[in-house]
Amino acid sequence: MINYLFILTLMTFLSCSKNEEPCPKEANNPPNDFELREITDGATNVYLIPYFNWDDTTDPDGDDVTYDMLIDECNPPSSIVAKNIPVTDFAIKDQLKYNTKYFWMVIARDSQGNSTNSDIFSFTTRTNNH
Repeated sequence: MINYLFILTLMTFLSCSKNEEPCPKEANNPPNDFELREITDGATNVYLIPYFNWDDTTDPDGDDVTYDMLIDECNPPSSIVAKNIPVTDFAIKDQLKYNTKYFWMVIARDSQGNSTNSDIFSFTTRTNNH
């Protein structure tokens, strides 16, 4: 009987698995690449309150995507003029300066914090004599 209990206890002990580490969580992917559309790269004589648009992008993991818009006189642009834009177009609210070269880009962000940057486009605003 003692041998039976010993064998039963030993079998129970051996059949218990060690604490397995959880499977590593799959890496979350950033949104897919996308293209800027309007204002085109190198455009001139652009209105001082321009309208911008870009292609919609998707996220390979199915996460929601929003966009951040950056415009600056420096390349690369670092001034964020709008965050979490849910659509693919944007009109700035504050008038830009006359006859000035600007750089713009868009950052697509998924709901997990991953991001994809667009290319950087430049444009020059209209002169003061219009």
